[in-house]
Amino acid sequence: MKHEPPAVEFIRSQYGEWLDVKGIKRKGHIYEYNVRDERSGRWEFVVRLSDEAQKAEVRPIKTDKSSWLHDAICHKTDVFQVSVNPAKYYHPLGIGYVKEDRYSYRRVSKLDEVPKEIRDNFDLAIYKTVSPKPSSRFSGKLVVLVGKNEPEKMVLCLRKNMAGFSNLI
Repeated sequence: MKHEPPAVEFIRSQYGEWLDVKGIKRKGHIYEYNVRDERSGRWEFVVRLSDEAQKAEVRPIKTDKSSWLHDAICHKTDVFQVSVNPAKYYHPLGIGYVKEDRYSYRRVSKLDEVPKEIRDNFDLAIYKTVSPKPSSRFSGKLVVLVGKNEPEKMVLCLRKNMAGFSNLI
């Protein structure tokens, strides 16, 4: 059975302030999107883009479903950081999975470990080639590259990563 791709609808954008994942006060542009997916329901995502911090945070903030997995996903935040190319942000690719009623993700180093949907729709690179200050933490791991001014694509990246287990939610 073929499934329709998720529909992404822009809700609004505004300039504002927030606390980032580390509890630091940030300001910048905030974008909100609705994503409708026939398999996992309706989601509302927020993208917070801080030029000062040179990063973007993406997370689902609401869903129309109520399960432990939906709740776990709503607590996930992807952070995109500026790459060596200031027009691009990167995020270490984590492939989501469920094992023993626990939602987790694993970092990948090989293209054949990346779902086709992500390979076909996103630019991928090795972490050390795009990070301005590479550390050993993600050495050899793949990252997703997205344009700094493409918040919708950041939402799709997080959403497509969820696609691998959307039959469970």
